[in-house]
Amino acid sequence: MNRTMTRLLAVALFLIVSSPVLAESALASKLRQRIDLDLVEAAPADVFGSFAQMLGANLDLSAAVSGKITVRLQNVMAETAIDVVCESIGCRSELKMGEAPVLRVLPAVSKTSDPVPEAVRQSLESPMSVSLKDAAAMDVLVSLSRMLKAELQVQEGSTQTVTLELQGVPASQALDAVAAILKVEWDLREVIVEEKVRRTLVISQRTPMAPR
Repeated sequence: MNRTMTRLLAVALFLIVSSPVLAESALASKLRQRIDLDLVEAAPADVFGSFAQMLGANLDLSAAVSGKITVRLQNVMAETAIDVVCESIGCRSELKMGEAPVLRVLPAVSKTSDPVPEAVRQSLESPMSVSLKDAAAMDVLVSLSRMLKAELQVQEGSTQTVTLELQGVPASQALDAVAAILKVEWDLREVIVEEKVRRTLVISQRTPMAPR
């Protein structure tokens, strides 16, 4: 075998080994690119179909995912936009790697936790509309805590701004959408202190997750 053929085989082998890594790197870059969204009563199939096309992925949309999407976002990463859209209608997304990436959109998984007090449940189910443009993160969290009649406990402050528009969604979904933008987790807790009920909205940092 001559040297030229040896070099060609070596290059081909390198490309075969490297291509999955390169594809995953390209996909990660697409997830980090910043986009704007302005959706009013949009169908999930249209919205997630556009996301899949942008990512160069096939779409696997569960028939159980329904509802109209009204969301306005500015200058957020694509992965954040997907999270916020999912939170606005109560679904979840998974990005599966392979020869052809697949964006799967499924109904949200119910959280298995301690029973939620009735008063907290009612507060989280109450409808809420949000219209924010370049609002400071702390101002948004303070406003949400006041609407829920809760004290605010933030483990780590944020200098981010929030641009978001939601119409008539449950308070829990509004919290989920804001949390997705800020990359945080939230929990609404009630404890009894000196025979008085004390409600606290706890904000904690979210652990980053890599695409699967």
